[in-house]
Amino acid sequence: MSFQFFNHWVEDPSFIEVVARMWSSHEGVSPLVSLMRNLHHLKPILHRRFGRHIKSLSEEMRIAKEAMDIAQREVERNPMSDVLSRQASLATETFWTAVRLEEASLRQKSRIRWVSSHDGVAQMAALQLLISREEVRRVLFSMDSGKAPGSDGFSVGFFKGAWFVVGEDFCDAVLHFFETCYLPVGVNATAITLIPKHNGAKRLEDFRPISCCNVLYKCISKILVDRLHVWLPSFISSNQSAFILGRSIIENILLCQELVGGYHLNSGKPRCTLKVDLQKAYDSVNWNFLFGLLIAIGTPLKFVSWIRTCVTSPMFSIMINGSLEGVFHGRKDVRQGNPLSPFLFVMVMEVLSRMLNKIPQSFQFHHRCEKVKLTHLTFADDLMIFCAADEPSIRFIRECLQKFGELSGLFANPRKSFIFVAGVNNENASQLAACMGFVRGNLPVRYLGLPLLTGRLRSNDCAPMIQRITSRIRSWIARVLSFAGRLQLVCSVLRSLQVYWASVFVLPAYVHNEEGGLDIRDGPSWNIASTLKILWLMLTSLGSLWVAWVEAYILKGRSLWDVDSRVGRSWCLRAILRGAILEQVGERVLYDAASRREARLSDFIGSNGEWLWSRVFLELINLWDRVQEVSPCLSVSDSWVWVPGRQGGFSIASAWKAIRPRGGRVLWDGLLWGGRNIPKHSFCAWLAIKDRLGTRDRLHRVLRIMASSHRIGHWGVELSWICHQGIGKGVRSKLWRVL
Repeated sequence: MSFQFFNHWVEDPSFIEVVARMWSSHEGVSPLVSLMRNLHHLKPILHRRFGRHIKSLSEEMRIAKEAMDIAQREVERNPMSDVLSRQASLATETFWTAVRLEEASLRQKSRIRWVSSHDGVAQMAALQLLISREEVRRVLFSMDSGKAPGSDGFSVGFFKGAWFVVGEDFCDAVLHFFETCYLPVGVNATAITLIPKHNGAKRLEDFRPISCCNVLYKCISKILVDRLHVWLPSFISSNQSAFILGRSIIENILLCQELVGGYHLNSGKPRCTLKVDLQKAYDSVNWNFLFGLLIAIGTPLKFVSWIRTCVTSPMFSIMINGSLEGVFHGRKDVRQGNPLSPFLFVMVMEVLSRMLNKIPQSFQFHHRCEKVKLTHLTFADDLMIFCAADEPSIRFIRECLQKFGELSGLFANPRKSFIFVAGVNNENASQLAACMGFVRGNLPVRYLGLPLLTGRLRSNDCAPMIQRITSRIRSWIARVLSFAGRLQLVCSVLRSLQVYWASVFVLPAYVHNEEGGLDIRDGPSWNIASTLKILWLMLTSLGSLWVAWVEAYILKGRSLWDVDSRVGRSWCLRAILRGAILEQVGERVLYDAASRREARLSDFIGSNGEWLWSRVFLELINLWDRVQEVSPCLSVSDSWVWVPGRQGGFSIASAWKAIRPRGGRVLWDGLLWGGRNIPKHSFCAWLAIKDRLGTRDRLHRVLRIMASSHRIGHWGVELSWICHQGIGKGVRSKLWRVL
């Protein structure tokens, strides 16, 4: 088996001493080589010193639990003994230490994240600024300790735990790369793990290769990512929504829903949508094309050299049953699992975006796309293309995809790519599909995890989500979980899914902890909060392609507050705009304030900085004196503010808290939840407070059965009598086993 560092080793009191004793500086070699040598020499030492814990943590916890139980029983027999009390305390501390160690090990194995404007020139120059030691430390400590280690077996947790000893050498190694642009083979050695794309995966194409990179390499690439992250929004067009700050996946989904609305009617203007699958996208990127692109857009050559070294230097091994097999070089691809890869990939896809946006005169736009010049939407490698259903437009798209494939290595997969057509007869639709070489598809289909609908959402459209929930619950053997475990399962699974399916998924009725409930959110309230999130995007996402489309085809110069919901096609947008908003809240306040519907705060500030509110109106609501105490700020532009949120920013959680139905506050919530309370005990106490414990009901049911078989003389025995009187030992044992 390959070496792997376990994060719980850091908690051993001798860990730092062991690392410090073996760590040394090597004269005459580069800092990178020195670091790699130290790590290499440290592996057998750590394995001999701490490796015995890997397989024995569960056994140690079991033994510690038995010792604690014995010590506590001895204290119960002799509560006045100080010696026994100290032994019980020591045994309890030993048990909880073993629990924490096993929990840390399982957490690392499961890979679960547990919960508790500058211009372009300046941004380009910022790409090659000097890297500081503080930046290296900040990047490392921002990484998740539970992430899978690379081929050397050392996790992020090791470097965090031993930073006092290894920190200087780690920083020297990182800075040495940025000075020399050199990476030894061991630094960029990569372990490939094959993840099945679906159940029953057998063939190689059924698996997705994920690269597990070493921590040193991850830190270097994350420093590069931090610099790219600031510059990318100015380079990547608004058609791309993935990995770009301020852009949202939901905007792609909403816009696609609007454009395919009514396809099932096969009426209206001839139009078509293409869902393009790029064959082995991340694994097929041509390196020469990528580096040529970076140079062509003016990226500093030093930064290009850093990227080139990170991309081209890896050596790969395959992880099979916990062991690394084989060593080979890569010749193309940007590795999935490399922090740089998503950002480099969207830069490659930007070339296709610009090719598709450079349309010829023969190209005809899709219905309701011409005003915003919309030809396509991308989210990483998920590509949707829209055009009129005519041969010249289809030929242009085909030529763009073919040329892009020849340049970048990313070709469309005709077997998994689909064309959807509306407004033409079957013969013409088949001709267009043949011209494109794609399969003629039928809507709805899955797009970014949600059904792409032509009409309103129906219950059978939610089947994939329901199946996903049930399969996950079954895989975790929910039936053997305690009630507290089931509660955690419901909260973790359903809360993660409801964000995406808030408009269709109904959850159990929610009552807050402090109101005597279990903190399970109700579907309708969360649905409304999610809808408000979309409304917030419509008001604030000024650079968004979706917002530009809404303004061009939905609002048409009107206010969002009184637009008619019938102008939208998608079920989601109709739900947001159903009934003009002002029809719901009325216009009395606006009229009383002598205001327009579209008024902004600046409309109530005079040229000399005085308020222009109607004094009569403010005196009616007793606000005149308070308004006069606040001086208008003329140097700041108007902006939307969400009052319930922190610093005026919107969040679904804050919206849900503002609109959810509330119950009366209880006084005992602090005794049950949070702190060091054990969830199982808290749940049982909650059941008792709510008079929902099943013990009495089960006991009555068992006694009824036993009475009917003449094993108990008569029915009607009280629970208190059973507990304190002389029922036979055999009856008590049977009752205990049943309960």
